[in-house]
Amino acid sequence: MIQGVGVDMVEVERFDNMKLHFMERVFTPVEIEYASGVANSRERFAARFAAKEAFLKAMGTGLRDCRLKDMEVCHDPLGRPFFTFYGNLSRYNDRQRYNVQLSLSHTRQHAIAYCVIETGELCCSQPVPHGQHDNTS
Repeated sequence: MIQGVGVDMVEVERFDNMKLHFMERVFTPVEIEYASGVANSRERFAARFAAKEAFLKAMGTGLRDCRLKDMEVCHDPLGRPFFTFYGNLSRYNDRQRYNVQLSLSHTRQHAIAYCVIETGELCCSQPVPHGQHDNTS
Protein backbone atom coordinates (compact mmCIF):
# COMPACT_ATOMS: atom_id res chain seq x y z
CA MET A 1 0.00 0.00 0.00
CA ILE A 2 1.35 3.43 -0.92
CA GLN A 3 1.95 5.58 2.15
CA GLY A 4 3.34 8.66 0.44
CA VAL A 5 4.68 10.15 -2.78
CA GLY A 6 7.21 12.97 -3.03
CA VAL A 7 8.89 14.79 -5.87
CA ASP A 8 11.54 17.50 -5.80
CA MET A 9 13.28 19.44 -8.54
CA VAL A 10 16.29 21.69 -8.00
CA GLU A 11 18.34 24.00 -10.17
CA VAL A 12 21.79 22.49 -10.67
CA GLU A 13 23.50 25.89 -10.60
CA ARG A 14 22.72 26.10 -6.86
CA PHE A 15 25.45 23.48 -6.41
CA ASP A 16 28.16 25.35 -8.36
CA ASN A 17 29.99 26.78 -5.37
CA MET A 18 28.99 24.58 -2.46
CA LYS A 19 30.75 25.32 0.79
CA LEU A 20 32.39 22.40 2.58
CA HIS A 21 30.24 23.04 5.66
CA PHE A 22 27.06 22.63 3.59
CA MET A 23 28.34 19.45 1.92
CA GLU A 24 29.28 17.85 5.23
CA ARG A 25 25.93 18.78 6.78
CA VAL A 26 23.83 17.42 3.90
CA PHE A 27 25.77 14.54 2.31
CA THR A 28 27.40 11.42 3.73
CA PRO A 29 31.07 10.67 2.99
CA VAL A 30 29.94 7.98 0.52
CA GLU A 31 27.78 10.49 -1.36
CA ILE A 32 30.55 13.09 -1.39
CA GLU A 33 33.01 10.54 -2.78
CA TYR A 34 30.53 9.35 -5.44
CA ALA A 35 29.69 12.86 -6.65
CA SER A 36 33.10 14.53 -6.39
CA GLY A 37 35.75 14.75 -9.05
CA VAL A 38 33.63 13.84 -12.06
CA ALA A 39 32.49 15.99 -14.96
CA ASN A 40 28.86 16.01 -13.79
CA SER A 41 29.63 16.50 -10.10
CA ARG A 42 27.15 19.29 -9.49
CA GLU A 43 24.36 17.31 -11.20
CA ARG A 44 25.08 14.33 -8.95
CA PHE A 45 24.97 16.47 -5.81
CA ALA A 46 21.77 18.17 -7.00
CA ALA A 47 20.07 14.83 -7.68
CA ARG A 48 21.00 13.51 -4.23
CA PHE A 49 19.69 16.65 -2.57
CA ALA A 50 16.44 16.37 -4.55
CA ALA A 51 16.14 12.71 -3.48
CA LYS A 52 16.35 13.63 0.19
CA GLU A 53 13.77 16.39 -0.23
CA ALA A 54 11.45 14.06 -2.18
CA PHE A 55 11.69 11.45 0.59
CA LEU A 56 10.82 14.03 3.25
CA LYS A 57 7.82 15.14 1.19
CA ALA A 58 6.68 11.53 0.82
CA MET A 59 6.98 11.05 4.58
CA GLY A 60 5.03 14.23 5.18
CA THR A 61 7.06 15.06 8.29
CA GLY A 62 9.84 17.36 7.16
CA LEU A 63 13.15 17.10 9.02
CA ARG A 64 11.54 16.24 12.34
CA ASP A 65 13.98 14.22 14.47
CA CYS A 66 16.38 13.50 11.61
CA ARG A 67 19.19 15.04 9.58
CA LEU A 68 19.70 15.04 5.83
CA LYS A 69 22.83 12.96 6.44
CA ASP A 70 20.61 10.26 8.01
CA MET A 71 19.60 9.28 4.47
CA GLU A 72 22.18 8.15 1.95
CA VAL A 73 21.54 7.66 -1.75
CA CYS A 74 23.24 4.46 -2.90
CA HIS A 75 23.09 2.42 -6.11
CA ASP A 76 22.62 -1.29 -6.72
CA PRO A 77 24.95 -3.10 -9.18
CA LEU A 78 22.70 -2.07 -12.08
CA GLY A 79 22.77 1.60 -11.09
CA ARG A 80 19.28 1.77 -9.58
CA PRO A 81 19.20 4.28 -6.70
CA PHE A 82 18.00 3.38 -3.23
CA PHE A 83 18.24 4.81 0.27
CA THR A 84 20.24 3.58 3.23
CA PHE A 85 19.06 5.14 6.49
CA TYR A 86 21.00 5.99 9.64
CA GLY A 87 20.17 7.38 13.06
CA ASN A 88 16.52 8.03 13.86
CA LEU A 89 15.44 7.22 10.29
CA SER A 90 17.03 3.78 10.54
CA ARG A 91 15.27 3.07 13.82
CA TYR A 92 11.97 4.35 12.43
CA ASN A 93 12.29 2.23 9.29
CA ASP A 94 13.17 -0.85 11.36
CA ARG A 95 9.80 -0.44 13.11
CA GLN A 96 7.70 0.50 10.07
CA ARG A 97 9.43 -1.67 7.43
CA TYR A 98 8.85 0.72 4.57
CA ASN A 99 9.77 -0.08 0.99
CA VAL A 100 11.07 3.10 -0.65
CA GLN A 101 11.25 3.42 -4.42
CA LEU A 102 13.49 6.17 -5.77
CA SER A 103 14.06 7.58 -9.24
CA LEU A 104 16.61 10.28 -10.12
CA SER A 105 17.25 12.24 -13.30
CA HIS A 106 19.12 15.37 -14.28
CA THR A 107 20.11 17.66 -17.10
CA ARG A 108 22.76 20.36 -16.94
CA GLN A 109 20.14 22.76 -15.60
CA HIS A 110 17.85 20.69 -13.37
CA ALA A 111 17.80 17.59 -11.19
CA ILE A 112 14.63 15.77 -10.19
CA ALA A 113 13.85 12.97 -7.79
CA TYR A 114 10.67 10.98 -7.34
CA CYS A 115 10.06 8.91 -4.22
CA VAL A 116 7.28 6.45 -3.38
CA ILE A 117 6.96 4.97 0.11
CA GLU A 118 5.05 1.70 0.48
CA THR A 119 4.32 -0.53 3.41
CA GLY A 120 5.57 -4.04 2.91
CA GLU A 121 8.07 -6.68 3.83
CA LEU A 122 11.05 -5.15 2.05
CA CYS A 123 13.28 -2.66 3.80
CA CYS A 124 14.40 0.27 1.67
CA SER A 125 18.08 -0.45 2.34
CA GLN A 126 17.68 -3.87 0.72
CA PRO A 127 16.73 -3.34 -2.93
CA VAL A 128 14.92 -6.08 -4.82
CA PRO A 129 17.44 -7.98 -6.96
CA HIS A 130 16.95 -7.42 -10.69
CA GLY A 131 14.43 -9.85 -12.15
CA GLN A 132 12.87 -10.77 -8.79
CA HIS A 133 9.99 -8.29 -8.69
CA ASP A 134 6.54 -9.65 -7.89
CA ASN A 135 4.51 -8.91 -11.02
CA THR A 136 1.48 -10.95 -10.01
CA SER A 137 -0.75 -8.04 -9.01
